[in-house]
Amino acid sequence: MHTSKLSLCLFLFMITFASRVVYASPWIDASDLHTRVDIQNLANAGVIKAPVTTFPLMWSAISNDLEKANTANLPVHLVNAHQRLINKYRQIKNNKNQQKFKLSFGSDQKRFNSFGASQHEKGHVSASVEGMYGNWFGQLTTQYRKDPIGGESKNLDNSQIAYLAGNWMFKIGSYQQWWGPGWDSSLILSNNARPLPAIGISRYNSNAFETPWLSWIGPWTLTAQMAKLESDRSVPNALLWSTRSTIRPFTELEIGLSWSMQWAGDGQPSSIKDFLKSVSGQETCVNGASSCDPSLNTKLGNHLAGIDIRWSTNITGVPVALYGQTIGEDAVDYIKPADKAYLFGIDGFIPLKNPIHIFAEYTETQVACGTNAQALNCYYEHTTYKTGYRYQRRALGTTFDNDAKIWTLGLSQQHDNGHKWSAKLRLGELNSDNLDVAPETPVLGNQVSKVAEKISQLELTYSFPVFKGLLSLSSDISRSRFIEKESKNNIDIFASWEYRY
Repeated sequence: MHTSKLSLCLFLFMITFASRVVYASPWIDASDLHTRVDIQNLANAGVIKAPVTTFPLMWSAISNDLEKANTANLPVHLVNAHQRLINKYRQIKNNKNQQKFKLSFGSDQKRFNSFGASQHEKGHVSASVEGMYGNWFGQLTTQYRKDPIGGESKNLDNSQIAYLAGNWMFKIGSYQQWWGPGWDSSLILSNNARPLPAIGISRYNSNAFETPWLSWIGPWTLTAQMAKLESDRSVPNALLWSTRSTIRPFTELEIGLSWSMQWAGDGQPSSIKDFLKSVSGQETCVNGASSCDPSLNTKLGNHLAGIDIRWSTNITGVPVALYGQTIGEDAVDYIKPADKAYLFGIDGFIPLKNPIHIFAEYTETQVACGTNAQALNCYYEHTTYKTGYRYQRRALGTTFDNDAKIWTLGLSQQHDNGHKWSAKLRLGELNSDNLDVAPETPVLGNQVSKVAEKISQLELTYSFPVFKGLLSLSSDISRSRFIEKESKNNIDIFASWEYRY
């Protein structure tokens, strides 16, 4: 959809309904780390029954659990988490509409983005208004970005229109997403890249099936979308079909299945029939011939799919969760993903008056191509869609791109006075084999590092109320070591101020 057309539709929507809005956003987006920590802690304790590893997360999926929760026997930190969430939900529900203004700047572009990150460029100014009337929801966001890596400086990212029909939310627009249990990475869809313009559908309430045949899977979610990629890529105007479903058969276990597929675009088959061939796993000859040796067959489109699991338990009375995600490219035997990347992690909290959330996570995208263990530089790449699984020069999945092995230790804490902080220590390797599919072409291949790099980075963020808004100050302190050039030390600083009214 052209920016001007979307802007006009959203403007007319907001003007028409501004004076009759019932409440603001119907979901929780992927920009608020500390709200997610509260949600996850209450989910671990069984207060929230719904699956909670897909963002945006519908308020309707967790609001009933919050309203009905008996907090009498909960520890103090969970009572506080419940109170923060219920206050946030009631404030959003009671607001007729919500406006937001945000100003941010940095000494350089943000290199890595984890859950909760919303700053990519050196400078950024945005203003938005959102509201819901009856079954309609609209959000109009105008933005200016200074020296963007990809795309235009002025855009309408995070603008959308949605309509609720029964238990399904139909959406058109762009919004940040996060699919998976990871805190620092998601292998298939994260907020590393700019939000994709898409048409989508999501289940509004995650209640379990009533029929005994399916009720055993517990609360479940489903989302699907068709997104349009940019025109400035090897196959201009390619489309991206993505879908994810999660189930929570019992309190301790959540399972997610995700699938994305690039298809269509200029010069590529793009009919509905071609789409059905692609999603059904049909093959074509890599040399373009009508028939060929089976070894030369490849799936239509660029597929990524996999599973993630989160298991929570208690160790000496302290909740702890183990989680993992694996996403493969292509497939063997039609449906079994091959060439898989992995993410593993553990999280919990340090039991203080204001508990500190802590996680340790490992991400590996050093993936061999096929049976040759030495042939790397293939994850997020494709022989037809040479720009790869990326949008505006950033990977749609993990922020570390391909051939990376990264350990992350993260901590965060929030206080009753509105002060919050987080810290992450990252150690590992980027582009571990010191090769790239397009070493001399900046817009193709690995977008994080064209050569092998051993990285050590400390990321610190502190946020606190200022002038009725929230001021965030952060710094990235890093050291990079290379094979063929001198080591590099770097310190970047960032600041943002957000005002909601």
